[in-house]
Amino acid sequence: MSAGLEQRLRRVEDELELHRLVARYAVAVDDRDAATLSELYASDAEFDGRDRVVRGRNAVVNYLCEQTASYGPSIHVPQSLLITWVDDDHASGLATGAAELSLRGTRLLCAFRYYDDYVREDARWRFHRRDIQFIYAAPTEELAEIYAGELRKRWPGADPAPADIPETLSTWRDSQGL
Repeated sequence: MSAGLEQRLRRVEDELELHRLVARYAVAVDDRDAATLSELYASDAEFDGRDRVVRGRNAVVNYLCEQTASYGPSIHVPQSLLITWVDDDHASGLATGAAELSLRGTRLLCAFRYYDDYVREDARWRFHRRDIQFIYAAPTEELAEIYAGELRKRWPGADPAPADIPETLSTWRDSQGL
């Protein structure tokens, strides 16, 4: 096999592995599987969540376990993944997804994007950094009304808050004449 073909094949294999990484994450969160989550993050990982940034694999996994401890059943659905290659061992990605979850007895629907950085560590692709941005997170019965405004984050027990995206995106602002 030629060097060019080998390199292209490796890139295809890497892309498939990154898609599996994102899918495994969704299932591990739904299963509350801390051991699998730990395998998915680099040793110096960083996670930018709804309320704070945590650093280090153990801190990230602990944070995710804390966040999901108050959930009832959930299902996270990865929808798309756009990968930008930095080099053979580093990439960034934009992963879109949706989730249904139960939080404090309230059924929520969410749509979000993860802005990711990936690193090959110990011969496996892992998350180096994840930053979650919400398009909406709302109780099912409020979903129809939330599109009328920017207060699309409606977590139980918290005041409605502005969505993270798309209003903060320059492309969105430009298209709105802002």
